[in-house]
Amino acid sequence: MLWSRQRALSGGSVQIEDGDGRERACARLGIAAVNGKPRDSELGGRFGLYVVGVFDILGQKRSLYTLPSTSTSAAIRDKEVHEYVRDTAGRALEFRSLFRNQFRQAIQTVQNIAQSQGHTERLMQMLQSSLRQWGMSDSYVVAIPPPDGKEFSMPSRLIDVYHMLDVSAAVWLLAMSRDLPIRGGIELGFAIDIGEQEVYGHALAEALRLESRVAQYPRVVVGEKLLSVLNDVVGIAALQNAQEGPLANNLAELCWKCLRKDEDGQFVVDVAGGGIAAQIRDLKPSVLSAVASNVQRQLERHEDAEDTKLVKRYEWLQRHLAQLL
Repeated sequence: MLWSRQRALSGGSVQIEDGDGRERACARLGIAAVNGKPRDSELGGRFGLYVVGVFDILGQKRSLYTLPSTSTSAAIRDKEVHEYVRDTAGRALEFRSLFRNQFRQAIQTVQNIAQSQGHTERLMQMLQSSLRQWGMSDSYVVAIPPPDGKEFSMPSRLIDVYHMLDVSAAVWLLAMSRDLPIRGGIELGFAIDIGEQEVYGHALAEALRLESRVAQYPRVVVGEKLLSVLNDVVGIAALQNAQEGPLANNLAELCWKCLRKDEDGQFVVDVAGGGIAAQIRDLKPSVLSAVASNVQRQLERHEDAEDTKLVKRYEWLQRHLAQLL
């Protein structure tokens, strides 16, 4: 979303002198820190408030249990095994590739814009993403570590939150166009590093709960703790006076533009406008047509199964998508 990224980087004059505004803001937002730095646990990993997103492909269980036949024909067996691998492991790998590629493009776009606008070297360092990403079966997990107390640490984490919201919307559309309906949950909570690219803790559990129990149909639900922090960043007086305040506030506002309130009151990533309006305009008409067709196919399948709850939710989805289709 080019115009939003440009606005985030150009809005407000950013001072880069030392001061205590950053520490006050971190404390107000509940960041676990000692002298502005995240705690290191006895296990050696960083412990603090992480933002974690869990994203899952729907319908994979059905594919996993549709096993190849034991036909005596080698040609039939080979064909069915190929289709089985394609529809199981192949879909999972395609899903992971979509996320990796979209994150790489989004992060590079922001850095290119900042460079073209002549931002300082220290601000360019702030734009280096701290995102961790890893696959887990047919799920994909993204984690953002807590601010480290260094210069621009708060905006640098906010821009990663923006990337997570922005990219999950783009991946949702691209995946649905390939008949890969996805569901997700994003939340803020305590966690600890347990590997080079992996975290464990309450944040992961809450993101998984939102994905598996709250989302209920193809959408990405954002949790209350992250929403509260985004709201605090926009309005907090201490951050307004901090050196990175203008940039942090712009980024928090952009994050809000990536969200909408669904018909059941949940805040979800907006896949039909708002934060990704420019990206949608860049999509080929065939992609949007495929999204519409696949959503309709899913709706008809749930109608045939007389699953009234999911039929209702897919009708919500169709109404929302109507504004871009």
